[in-house]
Amino acid sequence: MPAWNMLLELFKQRAGLAKVSTKSLQIIAGCPETTALRIIGRLEKRGLVARSHSEGDRRVTFVALTREGLNKVETVLERLGD
Repeated sequence: MPAWNMLLELFKQRAGLAKVSTKSLQIIAGCPETTALRIIGRLEKRGLVARSHSEGDRRVTFVALTREGLNKVETVLERLGD
C-alpha cells in the first residue's frame, strides 16, 4: 500500500500545483527512506512518476505524476466510485 499512498498524495497535490519531495512521500507512506526510494524508483520505471531536482537546493528531489500516472490513478478512482 505504500506505493498507492504515494500515488494518491501526488494526485492530491497535483490539483493544488504543489511540489512533493521524496521525503514527504516517505512520511506519507510510513516507511523507511530506503524503502520509499525503492518504491519511487519502481514507479518511475513503470512511467507513472518522474523525479526532478529542486532549483534552489540540489539535495532536494521532487516527484510528480506523469501523464500516464495521472491516467492510471484517475482510472482506479473512477472504478472505486462505481
